[in-house]
Amino acid sequence: RFVALNGTLRRENRGHEDRWPTSPVKIQAVRSKGVAERPFVNIPVSLARALDIKKGEVVEWKIVDRSRLLLVRQPQPSPLKPQKKK
Repeated sequence: RFVALNGTLRRENRGHEDRWPTSPVKIQAVRSKGVAERPFVNIPVSLARALDIKKGEVVEWKIVDRSRLLLVRQPQPSPLKPQKKK
């Protein structure tokens, strides 16, 4: 069961280990000639579908601590409405 605390969703602790769904991924490296190696993380398709993440969507990584990152969705601009012709 999940509960909202101060605007954040947290798992209710009932005295047993944390059982968040997991989706292990390996950190990859992007190598380009003349550029330092850059780490790269893929979001698994099953996770993207479960979260309804769309191509081109802007997200932000926040550091919780040295072991945890938080992926935060950025507000999406509302689509422009077509203007009515007079």
